[in-house]
Amino acid sequence: MLENLGLYYMKLFLTFCLFSFCITHTTYAQKNPYPLSKQEIKRLLLANDKIVDQYASKSLSNLSVEDRKSFLLAKAKQVVLTCAPEYFRIQITPRIVSRIVEKGETRVPEQVNQKIYEVTFFYDKEEEILEYDFASRVLIFEKNGEPFKIQVGGSDVGLSFDLQSFSKLRSKGEIPILPYSSVTSQEEM
Repeated sequence: MLENLGLYYMKLFLTFCLFSFCITHTTYAQKNPYPLSKQEIKRLLLANDKIVDQYASKSLSNLSVEDRKSFLLAKAKQVVLTCAPEYFRIQITPRIVSRIVEKGETRVPEQVNQKIYEVTFFYDKEEEILEYDFASRVLIFEKNGEPFKIQVGGSDVGLSFDLQSFSKLRSKGEIPILPYSSVTSQEEM
């Protein structure tokens, strides 16, 4: 009798735990609403590479506002298409802001207080729900136009290029691809 009662409570506890997990665990891998084929990624990369190459030897601070914007958008698209193509979004106008690198953001002391540009790509919240309010965000140094970091809106995962440059890693083919992850609300479960 006690054995059956213990088994009953164990089943009840496991059922409760499973139910609690289903209610509180809201992140799951869902299909990307804007998938790109390998050919599309390659075509977009080539187009953005051409724009980036036009400004390669120029300082961002010396570019006109329009040229700097053109370079930053092309460079950010290049980074997203290389590192996180599942988060490539251009349906909503990206935002570009400048700011300074803070102390806890980098492992390289010389990079602290350097000016960077944040290029943020947003997504259509009627098509998907990500953990953050952006699809991807790329941080680019003003002094050399090199990416500093990429963050994706589907999780806390990102890549930092503070120790090795994006360009060198890309040329060696050593950049991992960040996986797609979206969020579903509890009501949808």
